[in-house]
Amino acid sequence: GSLLTVNIAERSQVANQTIAEVFEHFPQLIAVAIIRNQKIHLPRGSTELKSGDQLLVVASQEASVERFKQLATGTT
Repeated sequence: GSLLTVNIAERSQVANQTIAEVFEHFPQLIAVAIIRNQKIHLPRGSTELKSGDQLLVVASQEASVERFKQLATGTT
């Protein structure tokens, strides 16, 4: 697996959604931490992602990482 940082963009399709809502579509990814306003938050299922967040993710498969990055950065 790999650890990566994904920036949640303003036009992100995952902004304003909960961790549970987003990651049900990406079972091979695990949200490890959210960096928001220079503070580290441990994500729970009910934690809402916001634009400007940095999300630390552990990935077991590279294919899903690219799709997730596209959604998070709004480049789809």
